[in-house]
Amino acid sequence: MAGCEPTTCTLEARASVTLQVVDAQTGDDVDATVTFELDGDGPREPEEGWPGTYVLGTEQAGTFAVTVSADGYETATAEYVVTEDECHVETVDDTIELMPTP
Repeated sequence: MAGCEPTTCTLEARASVTLQVVDAQTGDDVDATVTFELDGDGPREPEEGWPGTYVLGTEQAGTFAVTVSADGYETATAEYVVTEDECHVETVDDTIELMPTP
């Protein structure tokens, strides 16, 4: 089309989901076990992870079903739908607050 600029993609690799895991009462980072399924395939482990922060998938679009567990906390689950544009995935950023067990 006249007047349209061509799309220029970058070579960077973007995370599909970045997840922060914190204590619901204190807000402190929690060293958790994070697993996920991508479109029903899994379980898979994070691409990267350090206490409190996890990267799930790189340049992978689809439905991520996530399970987060840690000693002394209730297990949490979440689901994220990651879409993509003509170059990269649209990264989903979220925080999961784990409730301490009584």
